[in-house]
Amino acid sequence: KDLVDFALNSLGLGQVIDTIQALGTDYWNQIKQIATQLLFAGQQIWDQAKVVFSQLVADLQNHATDALPLVVQAIGQLTALVGQSGKRDLVDFALNSLGLGQVIDTIQALGTDYWNQIKQIATQLLFAGQQIWDQAKVVFSQLVADLQNHATDALPLVVQAIGQLTALVGQSGKRDLVDFALNSLGLGQVIDTIQALGTDYWNQIKQIATQLLFAGQQIWDQAKVVFSQLVADLQNHATDALPLVVQAIGQLTALVGQSGKRDLVDFALNSLGLGQVIDTIQALGTDYWNQIKQIATQLLFAGQQIWDQAKVVFSQLVADLQNHATDALPLVVQAIGQLTA
Repeated sequence: KDLVDFALNSLGLGQVIDTIQALGTDYWNQIKQIATQLLFAGQQIWDQAKVVFSQLVADLQNHATDALPLVVQAIGQLTALVGQSGKRDLVDFALNSLGLGQVIDTIQALGTDYWNQIKQIATQLLFAGQQIWDQAKVVFSQLVADLQNHATDALPLVVQAIGQLTALVGQSGKRDLVDFALNSLGLGQVIDTIQALGTDYWNQIKQIATQLLFAGQQIWDQAKVVFSQLVADLQNHATDALPLVVQAIGQLTALVGQSGKRDLVDFALNSLGLGQVIDTIQALGTDYWNQIKQIATQLLFAGQQIWDQAKVVFSQLVADLQNHATDALPLVVQAIGQLTA
């Protein structure tokens, strides 16, 4: 499920999507943009936003013919909320990483519809994997050059680029949230060192990095200090990697624990129906449990088709574990194999 769908469903908007879409793409894009940004705004802002969305859903169900002023009012309240969230702005980060800073005014001058589409695409590209990202950078680079040379013909150039980029995002399969998190935290240079300690430690680092994306700016900044120290230590004392990584995991787990975030992992596990067999899997050891959590979180971003196939595997696993709990290990190993594939 796309990050946008995940955000919209988590905020309870499923029942009024048609009503909002009927007002036109501009309002719909603004709602999608806000919903996605809220995922990264921390628990406190998220909870306040849920109240606004809940009121909007109730109002739209009772007064669908007056939808426009209700949606405009909600967008105003939500924009103010997102603005005060102190989050690192995923959209700004995406636009700057793609080199669009110099032509933002030109695109905005074409109207909010085109600008919102560009922002939406840029955000989705962050999760589309390195290959799609690199192809998109070529398209954006060409767009920037064209707009600087032919600013008066901006509209067809932007429309053409949106078409190419939408096709790219569509073929991306899942956007790899884990890679994005690890790279944003500067871990690229020491991945081999951590992986050499075994999958248990590596899975814990990946899990923490992903959770940090949703923990709000303050926790993120504190975590970057810990990771920065870890990278420096590992480069200077690679032979003593184990105690350094264990110490960092301890500090980071404490940070994530205090973040008050809604837990993406819990959401994934519950959505896949694993609640009833968590104890059984945990009893096999942290390595298997971390692999299951990792897979469950990645599935949230893997598209509907993969999600549905995975639900079948998890459903079978739950049934098997309830009937043969004493044989849990081979059942879990078999399921991990199917899900990893």
